[in-house]
Amino acid sequence: MKVIQLIKGYERHSIKFPLYPLIEYFRLGNTMIIENNYISKENFKVFIRLFNTKPDILVIFHFFGSPFILPLLILSRALRVKTIIVTDFAETGLPKIHKHPLKTFRDILRYILLFSQLLLVDIPVCFTEYEKNILLKIFPRNKFRIIPLDKFKIGTSEKENYILTVSRWWSDRKNLHTIVKVFAKVVEERDCKLVVVGKFHEGKYYIPDEKRWESGDEYKQKVMKLIKKLNLEERVEFAGVADEKTKEELYRKAKIFYLPSKNEILVWFLLRRWHLERR
Repeated sequence: MKVIQLIKGYERHSIKFPLYPLIEYFRLGNTMIIENNYISKENFKVFIRLFNTKPDILVIFHFFGSPFILPLLILSRALRVKTIIVTDFAETGLPKIHKHPLKTFRDILRYILLFSQLLLVDIPVCFTEYEKNILLKIFPRNKFRIIPLDKFKIGTSEKENYILTVSRWWSDRKNLHTIVKVFAKVVEERDCKLVVVGKFHEGKYYIPDEKRWESGDEYKQKVMKLIKKLNLEERVEFAGVADEKTKEELYRKAKIFYLPSKNEILVWFLLRRWHLERR
């Protein structure tokens, strides 16, 4: 069994999405992953690789909704390659009716794109029932599968004196500034530190509740100024992007795990924390 696995660049930061739950769920048997590939907007070599390799299965992580995926799914159909997409889709991504007609037209096109991809893919994989119900609003045929995509080891009773917070990309939606404000209240009564895992968002992103755009650098400056204003420079530790082994140890030894995100489809980090906490 040959599988091509496409990942949206997170492996560059030691973040991996394992295939084993999909292998077990679909009983794929002896599976050989022939490619872990990061695809950028300029890199279309995957079409050539797909055509030359003709794998049994194409697994796509975190590209759902990208225009790039539609012709890839069409090619896969032509080559009779089975396709699996891990959607990771939030309710905020649903097309909407806007006051501005151009924005409404853009969302209509986006709806057509999402519908077409769900029509062409063989199996769309969701993290939760909640995500599945959101996608059913776009594509009412229920061919979705809900598959947990992680495994954990048991925790330890050897806790260290720190609060842990983790994110792949820190942005306004991930709400790090709120953690900092709360932590400032905590240290008034207890001596501890805050360990922040992850990196700040690259490029710009939209903040729906404030109806404005913000860059990752702007958000980083905002957080750093807040830390300085609250005199927390010696108490907040930025651990950067950590590999899986390091993150596991941080989870296991943290006294408290704090996740303040404004919205999440599946709270991966909370689930991991539950599994790694002491009995």
